Amino acid sequence: MPANLHGEAAVRGSKLAVLVTALEQLEDILRSLHLWSPEAPDVHALESDQPFSFDQLSFPQWLQFILIPRLRKMLNTGSELPRACSITPMAESFCQERGYERNDLVACLTLIDRALTLENPTGSTQD
Repeated sequence: MPANLHGEAAVRGSKLAVLVTALEQLEDILRSLHLWSPEAPDVHALESDQPFSFDQLSFPQWLQFILIPRLRKMLNTGSELPRACSITPMAESFCQERGYERNDLVACLTLIDRALTLENPTGSTQD
């Protein structure tokens, strides 16, 4: 295997490990903040085409019923992951509105954003 392909495989493997762990942490954080719902929302709420399904779901519901399952499915099936992600600003806004002083949720989603946003060795985002 050429050296650059081996390096790309190592980066992908590292990214996958980070994402698996971050998704587990995200679920734990939502549960600890009592934001994990025991029941799924109506199926129509899950079909929203609005960003973060804001017209149908709360932000924690979107994380629980849209983001986490979709990313886990992609990871489990080896599907191509998104090349960019920017959930952190929404998390910051949500936490500020709720008066959460804990930054665990923001930190976890920042980790997911960074893992999904492809960067080249110079640190700039690839197109």
